[in-house]
Amino acid sequence: MIGGGALKGVGEVYALHVDPQRKAGHAGLRAGPVMAGAMEFDLVFSGRAAHCAEREAGRDVLAAALWLIGRFPELEQTFPGVLHCGKLTAGEARNVVASSALAECTYRFFDPEHREALLRELQVLAADAGPDIRAEVRVRVVYPPVINDAGAVERAEKLLRLPERMAPLFTAEDFAFYLRERPGCLIWLGVAEGEPGRLHTPTLFFDERPLLDGLLFFVKLATQTKFS
Repeated sequence: MIGGGALKGVGEVYALHVDPQRKAGHAGLRAGPVMAGAMEFDLVFSGRAAHCAEREAGRDVLAAALWLIGRFPELEQTFPGVLHCGKLTAGEARNVVASSALAECTYRFFDPEHREALLRELQVLAADAGPDIRAEVRVRVVYPPVINDAGAVERAEKLLRLPERMAPLFTAEDFAFYLRERPGCLIWLGVAEGEPGRLHTPTLFFDERPLLDGLLFFVKLATQTKFS
């Protein structure tokens, strides 16, 4: 959309995201980083299969993958953020040395320099995965952090019914690409109803009435009117 000219003539950008963990009617926002950037990447291993009875003849990539993923907690200490492997696929049978493995991973960050440094370190570790084992780091996509403009946050706070400051989150959001091009902010709109629900789950239920608050906010923003 940006490439297609969606921001042509646009001075500022604003977004609302429902928050089932926040009280209905309240709105969370902050100046600066509000959501993390995300680097989605794969670790791809290839080695040589062999029967487990003669495993010395093989090149076990499952062991190599576990070794590298096992370094993640240590890497998190050096490169602040969240480094996580959510899926590991390897091997063909219980009695065969795995010759291929795929680890699907993500890194959530607020400082782009940490992402770049981590990527270099992962490439160094991959090169040391084991004799005759090839390991690659393949970056799938990178989302920048969501950085709210201080002036936009100040304007939004004056128009929201119950604004409150919030801590930054390690979730990611592609609205960040808009905020790299224009000043603006992303706001979390409270919609909690009964027991707090969780986003992106099949059991999420929320109070729809605060959505009218969100609509009213956009009307106020467009007209710069402070009516309640």
